[in-house]
Amino acid sequence: MLSITSHMDERDIAQEVVMERMVHKGSFLVLEGKTDIKRFRSYVDKNRCSMVNCQSVTKAVGAMQCLEKRKFPGVLAIVDADFTRIQGLDRSKDDIVVSEFHDLDLDWIKTGALEKYLSEVADETKVASKGGCEGISESIHATLRPISAGKLLNRRKVFKFKTSGINVGKIYTSGVDLCKTFAKELASEGYVDGSQVDWIVSEIRNEMTKQKDDWQMTNGHDFCGALGAMLQSEIGKKKIPQTYASEVEGHIRLAFNWEDFQSLKIYSDIVDWENKNEGYKIVREN
Repeated sequence: MLSITSHMDERDIAQEVVMERMVHKGSFLVLEGKTDIKRFRSYVDKNRCSMVNCQSVTKAVGAMQCLEKRKFPGVLAIVDADFTRIQGLDRSKDDIVVSEFHDLDLDWIKTGALEKYLSEVADETKVASKGGCEGISESIHATLRPISAGKLLNRRKVFKFKTSGINVGKIYTSGVDLCKTFAKELASEGYVDGSQVDWIVSEIRNEMTKQKDDWQMTNGHDFCGALGAMLQSEIGKKKIPQTYASEVEGHIRLAFNWEDFQSLKIYSDIVDWENKNEGYKIVREN
């Protein structure tokens, strides 16, 4: 589906799907945004499946609810888990597949794509000294815990101010406590008053005492920003424009292949959905 959804709500998107059924008799894959369109387009059967860009997880889930009420067949959504599992919630349903980890970026990173990417752009000796992909991932998760905790507090409405939009690559150094740095960046960006910095630090540190699964906590975009920062000197010699989070994300998607796709839990979930929805196909033949 050609997307005009930035100006549409979930009801509009659902109606657009219904209207497209007049010319498209196959399946629909409902996705959060244009990045996920790029992510899945190499694996989707373009003749039998139309992808729908919803611009947000809220609109994607809302559109699915509208279509479910109409008993509209042949539609599957794939969305990020975000913090739902940490909060004891579950977005998954018969027609909604959820990322295995915090988001789809981390699902992609957790496969062999990360190793292939680093073999191309990083220094092999430096990567080995950090414990390879596993050691680098553990280091990034651990260092980002204050930022992840801050974003969780925002989701829980403890922090009633924006916590996204901070350039993690700019402030990241492996093993360094980023708690106060992150709080100061929030103030520097104008999200909070400088007088709130100490309170923010206190709330984040308190949240961090509660042990959680890093792969459910860390935002994939932040992970890629941190990995980019490491590629500048710790594990490589890349120039700054080559290490922006968006650049790292794009190159990991390029390193990702069919074998990696088939290793995903969401691939198995898609196949299960296809088996239960005879006549509707999402994934192309290999």
